[in-house]
Amino acid sequence: MNIVVDSFFTLTLLFYSAIVNPHQNLRHIFSIFHLSECVIERITLSHIQGCISRRFHFDELQNNKRIRNQEEKSMGKADVNVNIWLSEKKRFANLFNGVIYGGRQVILPEDLEEVNPVSSVSVKNRTGKTKNMKKYRDIIMKWRNQATFVLLANESQDMVHYAMPHKVMLYDGMDYETQIRNNWKNFNDRRKQNKKARLPLEHLTAGEYLSRFRKKDRLIPIISLVFYYGSEPWDGPVDLYDMFRLEGTKEEKEILEKYLPNYKINLVDAERLEDVEKFSDDLQVILTMLRYRDSKEELKHYIDENKKFFQNVDYETSQAMKAFLNMKQIPGETEQKEEKEMNAVEALEELQRKARHDDKLREQFIKTRDAEDPLGGFCSVCRETGYELYPMDIVQAGDEFYAAMKRSTNGGGENSPVLIGEDDPYELFFAGLQEQLQ
Repeated sequence: MNIVVDSFFTLTLLFYSAIVNPHQNLRHIFSIFHLSECVIERITLSHIQGCISRRFHFDELQNNKRIRNQEEKSMGKADVNVNIWLSEKKRFANLFNGVIYGGRQVILPEDLEEVNPVSSVSVKNRTGKTKNMKKYRDIIMKWRNQATFVLLANESQDMVHYAMPHKVMLYDGMDYETQIRNNWKNFNDRRKQNKKARLPLEHLTAGEYLSRFRKKDRLIPIISLVFYYGSEPWDGPVDLYDMFRLEGTKEEKEILEKYLPNYKINLVDAERLEDVEKFSDDLQVILTMLRYRDSKEELKHYIDENKKFFQNVDYETSQAMKAFLNMKQIPGETEQKEEKEMNAVEALEELQRKARHDDKLREQFIKTRDAEDPLGGFCSVCRETGYELYPMDIVQAGDEFYAAMKRSTNGGGENSPVLIGEDDPYELFFAGLQEQLQ
């Protein structure tokens, strides 16, 4: 009995020590408290490690949640609504056609493909320690221009960003780095397959091995726009040269600039665009509307002149307009829109019912399972069908579903089940479709 009590007391101290300093070796901790090898085996290391790992996994999740909330707060609700609005493919194409091609419909919505907005790069310092860097694009899409691919990216700003040339340069550079890394990985994967199949292997030069980029490899070019919709005129830098302090005579500056690479931003100052006619549909109306946001009378007059448009805007356009104008309600807006809004779970249930009776729609949804970004592809089909769902909506719906399930099981806690993917609304959606096919 004394042995049991003593072991329990020691185990408590052990667990506390592990929590305080999780990086310690467990056998070192045991030695501190003079536990014998036989006691170590009886306690079962895997149990203790499991407890500790679960504890720190929970802490990690909580920390990630805090970081995510901070990022969302820093981004602002206004930017979120504007990005949702601009991410619609037709509207996104209209923006780039107006800026790049003067309104000619060169970029077609059907030629656009959503791309994962997250890029990462690993950097090693002098000691060999690796630091991971991540960046989150507002919107990025792949455009097939005949046989050429181009990446189109947009960054929305409601305030002047005085380091924007550096920010865009960093984002573009990380996207190019991701392409180089993926090209090299794909090459090595093919090389392994050919070696296994005893096929001839491609010869690489020392320079190609060093750069991890073959002489014949090519990158997909990136065109980034900065969509600025702030009320004050943009007075920040428009290129990297604007961020330098170059002293001396004009001649001396010109000599330095000859060897200093520049990086300019493609700035769209929304309120001060002159030729809004080159844009189409609701984009043109909203860009014009921005000119009147500082005058209630002029704004009301403009809305009255375009009453039909403002009374029939879709939900995402309505939210974007409120973000542009910093208003809770747009004059002339139909109030029924808010009432008709349904949560993500209800939307998924309704979409499932439709897909059960529509073979084409059902096939579209099933194909997204094999996409590079399954959840993003799934949400794209939802939006094309008229349901404004985004990956975060699905994730939040899953979290709420999980929480409700935990609460319904003996008050949650240890007695509640460990839910797996099949238990969230997204997986239940596909499970329902698969049942119909069987």
